[in-house]
Amino acid sequence: MDEDDQDVYVAQLHEVFDSCDHSGKGFLNRSELVELCKKLQLDDQVPQLLQQLLGSEEAEGQVCKIKNFTRVHL
Repeated sequence: MDEDDQDVYVAQLHEVFDSCDHSGKGFLNRSELVELCKKLQLDDQVPQLLQQLLGSEEAEGQVCKIKNFTRVHL
């Protein structure tokens, strides 16, 4: 993937991330992060992503910013 393709991909990822950010605060809570994973068809990776991004699959009260998600997902 060249740099232009990656820029387009990241921009699209931001759009989907923002659509799951129901509070509009720039981060996702656990349920919003699960929603994002489902929209991206990452259902089978939800447990691993929750562990990596929130520190626990069962984490409540933890949040994920877009930069953390893109770092793990890209």
